[in-house]
Amino acid sequence: MSDEHIDEVSGVSTTGHEWDGIRELNNPLPRWWVITFYVTIAWALVYTTAYPAWPMLTSATKGMLGYSSRKDVKNDLAAAEAAKGKYVAAIQAKSVSEILTDDALREFAQGIVGQD
Repeated sequence: MSDEHIDEVSGVSTTGHEWDGIRELNNPLPRWWVITFYVTIAWALVYTTAYPAWPMLTSATKGMLGYSSRKDVKNDLAAAEAAKGKYVAAIQAKSVSEILTDDALREFAQGIVGQD
């Protein structure tokens, strides 16, 4: 004897759950959707083990690849300081009227007002 209920309107089996006279249809998700869902879970597991991801009390997980963006940031900051140093040296060597006539130096000087 089977407990399977069939919906009279759609002909689809129901889960057996009923609330206020409404029966829940047993419509499984499409196979492509389920596969995509499991692939995203697998991708997340691989990604969080390969790259630094999980914060801890005093540090974070290092990841299996040992990737860190600290070196990139350090290089970018050094390049920015070198570019800034060129303008600062030029500003220190010139008078105010010379700085005002040089468009690049004037824009740089206006940009650093309020910094430091």
